[in-house]
Amino acid sequence: MDMHFRFDPRDSTAAGCGSDRTDAIEAKWLALHQAAAAVALAAGLPGDAAGSPAHEFPAAITALGGWQLTQAKQGLDDLTAIMEPGLAALLTLSQRGADCRAAAETLLGEFSRARTALLGLLPWPMNDEHL
Repeated sequence: MDMHFRFDPRDSTAAGCGSDRTDAIEAKWLALHQAAAAVALAAGLPGDAAGSPAHEFPAAITALGGWQLTQAKQGLDDLTAIMEPGLAALLTLSQRGADCRAAAETLLGEFSRARTALLGLLPWPMNDEHL
């Protein structure tokens, strides 16, 4: 008996799980990764230093549902609450000609830890190439 499970987002869409809720989570997930790429550049790192967005995550967490989905939504909101003012502060520092690399590295570290925690809500690893 094969006890391994591989999530296929097409299965959740066919079952009616590919909803507006998934779209909203995906939009926030991708926007956070775009913001993290900008933060990485401000830290003097390549934009992909923030990690790949793990494109299957929004559909997987929505299909999983339950407490994991609730925690993921709260985690995304929390991460947004960290990234928005952090990115605004970095832009202000940059506009004033200040060296913002240390602050950007710190913000990028916060993003990475939160991202890892969000991905850890899934009971299986994501199979994205650049995790």
